[in-house]
Amino acid sequence: MEMSKMSKNTLPSVKGASTSRHNDSVITAGETSIYDLDKKKYGALLPKTGVYFLPDERVVAFLKVMDFVRRREEAHGNYMMANKFKKIFDRWSQDEQHRQQHNMRIAQQRELVNIENAQRLQY
Repeated sequence: MEMSKMSKNTLPSVKGASTSRHNDSVITAGETSIYDLDKKKYGALLPKTGVYFLPDERVVAFLKVMDFVRRREEAHGNYMMANKFKKIFDRWSQDEQHRQQHNMRIAQQRELVNIENAQRLQY
């Protein structure tokens, strides 16, 4: 969104995203899977199999608002406040990346244990 088209008290609209998914869900007739919905939204960015994690929709919404407010403050020449919003944005962004990496590691370990158990049952 361009800042010239928005009033200075208007915040950007944010559509929700999913947080974490595993594409082994059960689908009944007429329903689309969570993976299919995410595939429409994110396209080729999603893996075809396994576990994948998406950013938390609330954090993404907060980051969009922080970035919008930072840009608005810069446009008004208030660089001290813009710098504060940039630091908040950077901190939350970094925390979200660490959260996703941690969840991915846990999910991969869980999947590895399931695979090892399935292999043990074969022999």
